[in-house]
Amino acid sequence: MKSRIKQRFSGTIGQEYTFFENAFPHVWPLQKTIAKEIAKAIPKNAKEFRILELGCGPGPTTIELLKADKRIRITAIDNEPTMIKQAKKFLQNYENRVKLVLVDALEFLKKSKNESFNAVATGWMLHNFPQKARQEAHKEIFRVIKKNGAFVNGDKIAEENKENHKAALEWSLKRFRSEAKKFGKPELGEEWVKHMIRDEKPDLIMREAKTKKQLVNLGFSKVQIVWRQHLEAVITARK
Repeated sequence: MKSRIKQRFSGTIGQEYTFFENAFPHVWPLQKTIAKEIAKAIPKNAKEFRILELGCGPGPTTIELLKADKRIRITAIDNEPTMIKQAKKFLQNYENRVKLVLVDALEFLKKSKNESFNAVATGWMLHNFPQKARQEAHKEIFRVIKKNGAFVNGDKIAEENKENHKAALEWSLKRFRSEAKKFGKPELGEEWVKHMIRDEKPDLIMREAKTKKQLVNLGFSKVQIVWRQHLEAVITARK
């Protein structure tokens, strides 16, 4: 079945994903924050805690989640073969606790049963969805999470202060260009720059206030931004 969401990391970006971690020094703090917030939702008496990770990429957030609590079991999905292949190698020591699936996120969500996961986690994925598809994804995420479960998203979330957002975007563009030059692949930096500029389009940009409102309207509670650096933020919600 053809993916409903365009595979935006299938070319050079998919092959050189590690460059992203060098360009953004706050990558690991964001991923660790996602894991920390998910761990907060695990009941003390729980024997197992099932997480759905959307857009796992090569597995950097996945491994932080796995290290956060031994009771965690993850179904990690991505629609890019390159990412799944890298994740299998990266997570080989955790293969008994993680299931990797090559599938479109919305397709998987729609096929999942009601309240089938204790939590849903995702990093740097939902901002790639057009507005309508993102709203649909939020709706499905709410449906598949069990009562008292959690949703944690570390993503490119635009703050409402336009000047702050502009400064954060300019920092990011400059950072990618300079790091790509050091990496010896300036064309890679330009590919990422084009990606980030596309993310600013009205049908793609993920704004903080609108995102919070969507989640609250669906029935989520305790919706809040718990961490932010530059363009990126971690938003959490409980069902």
